[in-house]
Amino acid sequence: MTFFCIPVFSPESEALALNEFLHKHPQARVDRQLIVDGQHSAWAVCCTLSDDRMTRESIGFGQASGGVQRQRVRYREILSPEHFAGYAVLRELRNRLAKEQNIPPYSIFTNAQLADMVQFDPLDRQRLASIDGVGEKRVARYADLFISALEAL
Repeated sequence: MTFFCIPVFSPESEALALNEFLHKHPQARVDRQLIVDGQHSAWAVCCTLSDDRMTRESIGFGQASGGVQRQRVRYREILSPEHFAGYAVLRELRNRLAKEQNIPPYSIFTNAQLADMVQFDPLDRQRLASIDGVGEKRVARYADLFISALEAL
């Protein structure tokens, strides 16, 4: 199950995250409940996924920042050992490139995008471009490096 907390007031970013998640993952069931708490009122949304592998991914509720805090996804737990080995190689490559370019690693690819890459067998430019959030510029700039890294395994 994956949980989302969508504030009634200013729901834009959290609603976008929910919509992106639902677009990316086929859901078996979506349940929602309105939590009435004045200015802190929100929709609690529970997505029960048809893909057991992804049910370990969750987004939790957090009060520290007054909004939603995402829990860390443990890719070692949700990826097969073979896929996690590829994920680790891609993550190392991404981090090295980010350091060389003096940019944050997620601006190259997010952890979720790396996890998606390793699940394609084989990965090619077209499949890379099909990953949510990977545009033409990223494909043009990084495809050969990341595809080669996976082929070398």
